Parts: sequence; C-alpha cells; structure tokens
Amino acid sequence: MRRLEALSEQFGVSKLTLMEKAGKAAAEFIASKRDLSNHTVIIFCGPGNNGGDGFVASRYLSKNAMVFVLFFGNEESLPPEAAANLTRIQANPRIAILRKNDLTPQTMQKLQKEFRKEKLILVDSLLGTGVEGKIREPLSSAITFFNSLNGYKVSIDIPSGIHPDTGEAANVSAIPNDIITFHDLKPCLKGRKHVVVAQIGIPTKAVAELKKENLKQCAITFKKRTGKPVCS
Repeated sequence: MRRLEALSEQFGVSKLTLMEKAGKAAAEFIASKRDLSNHTVIIFCGPGNNGGDGFVASRYLSKNAMVFVLFFGNEESLPPEAAANLTRIQANPRIAILRKNDLTPQTMQKLQKEFRKEKLILVDSLLGTGVEGKIREPLSSAITFFNSLNGYKVSIDIPSGIHPDTGEAANVSAIPNDIITFHDLKPCLKGRKHVVVAQIGIPTKAVAELKKENLKQCAITFKKRTGKPVCS
C-alpha cells in the first residue's frame, strides 16, 4: 500500500487526496451503522497516516455528533498529510482534542467513568498497517483503553496490533465490531467477518505499474534461487 500511494502521486493523485477519501469513507461507513445524533464519537488516533485517516473522519463525523479525538502521538513527527489534517480540526468547536501528555492513566480512568453515561462510537485509528513487533507505550495503553470502553467499535484499515501480513496479534490488539479497509483486502483480514473494502481512488495505472514491479522482482528472486531465468 505504501508503494501504491507513492505510485498514485506519480499518476496525479496525491497522498493528501487519498487520506481525505479514506477518512470520508470511514465516516460514511460509521454513519451508515449508527445514528450519529444520539452518540458521542471517540477516535483513537496514532502517530502515522492511520491517525491522519482518523483526523479526516473526525471532521466529517463532527457535522452530526460531538467528537473526541484522543491523539497518542507527537505533532512534530507526524507525516505531512496527517499533520495537515490535524491542523484542520484544531479550531472545530465540535471536536475536542486530547493529546498524549493529557492522556495519563488517571485521566483515562476519569474519562472511562464519564463515558459510561454516553452512547459511544469508538474508532480505532492508531496503527493500521504500521505494526512491527511489540506494541509499546503509549499505544499499548491506548489499545487497552479502546477495548475497555463499551460501545460500537470500528477499526480503520486493520485492527491496531494485528500484523498486516500474517494476522498475528501483538501483545495487545484492538477488538472491533467492524473493520473498514481501503483499496483491497489486506492479507490479515482474509477469512474475517464484518470487513468492508472502500475504494479511495488509487489510479488503475498505479496498480498496473505495481504488478509489473512485483513480476520483475519475482523473476529476479527465482533466478537467484535456481540460477535459471523464469522462461527457461
């Protein structure tokens, strides 16, 4: 997917546009599942582009619901597209942003008590395909907090803490009711129920180019292993 995003830019579709479409698709999916007007939305955003998808979704969902964005990252290290979308929501009166330094164990405990009074929609936008190895703080506590709350739960792209290729769960992983993923079914989601694939406008030329690259790489690998060209 990272390579597809880079190729998309070469064919005229920016990463910012892809993020906008992904966040909007996530918001529309959530709105199709629950009446936003009588729910409070809590979006758990991580330090990468998956968090950026969550920032975009918060903007659309805030049109019909009060939204809390819990940001477990550092603004200065966000990818440019995610940083731009965080900036866009900062002045929105219907979006309350709580940052990593505010989200102490004591604060999360207080929030848990407060949120018990609300009908909740909980959105996991913490890690997506960026999982590698053990989940560390503060993201491990964020995932635990997400799982501890009662409400309708959605993961954006893949559940945080699940390896995108193998489907293996890390030391902690999000447990959603539904998953909305983008462009194509990720390997870790095959066989899972309650998964929806949304198209976000990746150009067909980008997909074709990636297939060419993959075939070329397969041919190189085959020759290295066997000493023979693919067509011999």
